Amino acid sequence: MKRRNAASTKVRKYAAQNPHASVREIATAIGCSYDLAYNVLWKDRKDAEKITNRVLSRRIEAHLAESQTPGQEVHANDVQIGGDHYKGKSIQPWDYIVANRLGYLEGNVVKYITRWPQKGGVKDLEKARHYLDKLIETAK
Repeated sequence: MKRRNAASTKVRKYAAQNPHASVREIATAIGCSYDLAYNVLWKDRKDAEKITNRVLSRRIEAHLAESQTPGQEVHANDVQIGGDHYKGKSIQPWDYIVANRLGYLEGNVVKYITRWPQKGGVKDLEKARHYLDKLIETAK
């Protein structure tokens, strides 16, 4: 067991020092099996994902707790994850999309057009055009 822990430590250290190395390169460099190197890196990635998900969940819960008064129901429009580019709008894009029964492609055009000045700039306009081009293709 100690040998496996030592090898796992070597895998992690080598991977940290050589972030672009493949699993095979890591295994060859430290003299362990491909399976061991792969499993160590896979487990570390999964552990990191769990931690990230827990942190995000805690942040969302904290935000909800701060913005909610006792007995008040929280609605999806009360919370925006990933910025505040829709907060100042007189109507939320998703409310407009749902009210007008727009499809996926049309909805994304509305979303990107609505937020482009506050979030993605010209890149969001290009995304809107991309969805519009696809919509035109499918309409022909």
